[in-house]
Amino acid sequence: MYRTLPTYLPAFMRGNSGGSAATGSYHHNAARSWEELSPQPVPENLCELRGIVADISHAVDQSPYISAQVKASIRECTRKLEAECATLRHLTQLAHRAATDASNVLRWRIRFFDALDERILELSQLRARFVDSRRAFHQQPSNLLAGEIRNARGRIHDGLLSGVKPLFDKIDKYYNEVNVSLRVEEECLKKIRSSLRVAPDDKRRWELIRDACMEASNLLTTGTPLPPPHMPQPVPNNKAARNIKVLAKTVTDASQGLLQAHRNIVDLTQHPQFGLLRLQSEYENGVETCRQRIGEVLQFSEHFLRSFVEVPPLDDFRDHLLPTAAASSSHNLQEVSRQMKNNAPAVLGVLPQLNVHFARFDRCLPIADKSKQCMYTKLQGLVQPLEQPNDPHQGVFRTMRPVQLREEQRIWRGLEEQWAAQLQI
Repeated sequence: MYRTLPTYLPAFMRGNSGGSAATGSYHHNAARSWEELSPQPVPENLCELRGIVADISHAVDQSPYISAQVKASIRECTRKLEAECATLRHLTQLAHRAATDASNVLRWRIRFFDALDERILELSQLRARFVDSRRAFHQQPSNLLAGEIRNARGRIHDGLLSGVKPLFDKIDKYYNEVNVSLRVEEECLKKIRSSLRVAPDDKRRWELIRDACMEASNLLTTGTPLPPPHMPQPVPNNKAARNIKVLAKTVTDASQGLLQAHRNIVDLTQHPQFGLLRLQSEYENGVETCRQRIGEVLQFSEHFLRSFVEVPPLDDFRDHLLPTAAASSSHNLQEVSRQMKNNAPAVLGVLPQLNVHFARFDRCLPIADKSKQCMYTKLQGLVQPLEQPNDPHQGVFRTMRPVQLREEQRIWRGLEEQWAAQLQI
């Protein structure tokens, strides 16, 4: 494969537009054009030309009256034609792989949209758990902290606990902000589902969320942020990513602030306070819950990103193999023609019966040249759906309704099998 179909999906699908009659007509014409693009591994005319030159070479090699130079020249013509046939067989095999890739891309695109309802429901359940965790945190650690502040009012350590309260309030705020920003992502998924349209920014958004969750999980686990990357990264422009990172940072800051307050109070009173110990215990449970919630979002984002379809690259085939072969093809046949014409007088002077073969060669050469160029054009057309995935007429991500998408995948699967059968001939 050019690259394994992964962890998939780029974000590029297109939704349906236009009337059903026009779309159906286009779909029929597209299927017919792809049938016409289906090639034989080697054009028959090229095989015939190769056979003619091979027969001439065999007859010439048997004659003691033809020079070794002429024999070597005609053998070279045979080798050139064999190389042309081998090149076309190789390129057709690559086109067969492209057909397999196109079929796989379409299949994964179908699976992506089929599973989108489950992803939306899963994200909604994630949001609900954030709401529950916010409520639990407010009912336990926040209330205990408020009680400790009331009990300490007027005492020397009143200010120590009061300094932690803004962080607790901020935790409550960002629990809510994460829920709100994940609701925005949920609405985006619903739009994708209804329009069958996915933009590159859709994948990028979830990459930002995934990276933020990884950083937040590390911070909550170790208490230290991830080391900065070698190259400075742009500030994420995704609200969910920002809110998740701020929530984790605030939880960590509050943990450190609470621990420091405990130490300071113990230094002042020479003995730990039972209420403060209970507050710390409840808060540690809240930290673990926060880490679990963010871990769930991380798991969701990684799973979701693996469902995005990626187009296997065809760079080598498109930019090197195919244009190089097409550019040299006519030149090679012209060189074979020149050598055969130069050698014809010497051969026919000794073996006049080969005149029929040379006449057939002259008739077959331009036809073989034309069929070869047609073959290269077909091969270019075969990879076009993957070269230009968003092309509105040819690309594998052009506008299609779900039923068309499945029919398209069936057509490409059939063409793949057809090409595979031809390659076994």
